Amino acid sequence: MTEKTTQSVGNLGYHAHIYYDPTKTRTVAERVCAGLGEKFPVEIEEFRDTPRGPHPIPNVLVILSPTSSSMSSLI
Repeated sequence: MTEKTTQSVGNLGYHAHIYYDPTKTRTVAERVCAGLGEKFPVEIEEFRDTPRGPHPIPNVLVILSPTSSSMSSLI
């Protein structure tokens, strides 16, 4: 994780990983992230097209703000 991401996850406490196949479903994951970003206050970390850390499948990290008034509709 980047320093910014480490701070965000540590401070906010909620995050999700969207897993995808870089050659088949990355564009779908990009659209999902764009939709989340339009509707909710989220931080989208970079797309990871190779395994990283404990995640053996390519993914993108979505960091959610638990203080948002729209958070309850997202969870």
